[in-house]
Amino acid sequence: MICAQCNKEFTPTHHAVKYCSKECIKIKNIEWKKKYFTPEKRKETRLKYKSSPKNKKIMKKYYKNGIIKRIIKK
Repeated sequence: MICAQCNKEFTPTHHAVKYCSKECIKIKNIEWKKKYFTPEKRKETRLKYKSSPKNKKIMKKYYKNGIIKRIIKK
């Protein structure tokens, strides 16, 4: 099998292995985090979450009960 990160050939230990070593896995994770965990992406995700009708109802309920104020104080 060929490693998805470094393109070296290796013998997998079981059927779900895609990378030859822990170093290749770490490199792939760092690249993935740089791509998907940028401040812009996090802001976009947060706004998307807050704007959904289901979550608006939940947030309204929490604000009404004062739960958010108690959490902020802590």
